[in-house]
Amino acid sequence: MSLQQILKGIIPLQKQKRAAVNETFEIRDGEVIVKGGTGAPDVGGASEPDRRNEELKGFYIALEAAGRSKLTISGYKSDLRFWERQGAVWDKAIRDLKVGEIEPGIVGLDVATRKRKVAAIRAYARHQLRAGNAELLLELEKLNRPRPKVRIASGIPEKEYKETREKARELCGKGDRKGIWLGLMTWCGLRISEIETAQAGDGWIQVIGKGNKERRVPCPDWLCEAVKKAQKKERGGYQRARRIIDRALRKDGYTHFHRFRHTYATTLLHRGVTLDQIRVLLGHASINTTQIYAKTKIPENICTILDS
Repeated sequence: MSLQQILKGIIPLQKQKRAAVNETFEIRDGEVIVKGGTGAPDVGGASEPDRRNEELKGFYIALEAAGRSKLTISGYKSDLRFWERQGAVWDKAIRDLKVGEIEPGIVGLDVATRKRKVAAIRAYARHQLRAGNAELLLELEKLNRPRPKVRIASGIPEKEYKETREKARELCGKGDRKGIWLGLMTWCGLRISEIETAQAGDGWIQVIGKGNKERRVPCPDWLCEAVKKAQKKERGGYQRARRIIDRALRKDGYTHFHRFRHTYATTLLHRGVTLDQIRVLLGHASINTTQIYAKTKIPENICTILDS
């Protein structure tokens, strides 16, 4: 095709587009406005709700690109839906919230939840810097950060912990996937959300934890064999989402699953395993997170010393 033929096709099309623009917009007092209207056109062609959705979508894509796990991204989505509802109270997008509009949203929440909500909106505010919008981040700098309460890790009684471990062994012997779930939490200290990624080796279990980090944890042979023989993601398999495991085990009377993990850690600590070793087993990025278990260890012979 010659250049003249190409131009013959392009020029009429350009004229059609120019005519459509002239019918839609006009210049008044040096500004381009919609004919019959009073404001400037939306150059991006998107409504405000669409723009908000695109901004959030871009944030989630950035998290994926940074290697954040599906669970982490799901947490951000949940927390930002919270902030969308808070913005709706003031008829604002998240990016336009002021500190006086953010604070009422976290009043009455427990400290851990407040920290998570603030961390989510702060991450989103940093993402807004890409578009040159620093207002939200500046507003968050005015926010008084919640002071954490120092708590002692809450586990379950030793007798109940031992009975649950033995129940796991019994169920695995019957080929029941509930035995794998209970075993991975009580014998390996896994988070319930990590079970979906668990795979067995020779004497160890490999999982993907927080921050999309892989780790291996020692595991008894009978549990490793049960995991190897069991179906994985197929119907009836053990690699199920957190909500499915939670619902199934609650029907059998099991609750507060994270306490299995706490009891696993405190039991190891009281039997001589170092905090740094426990940190690695639990998949903690910082020893500061593991320090909570040190508070469960009480110095020996204190009462004897006082009585002497």
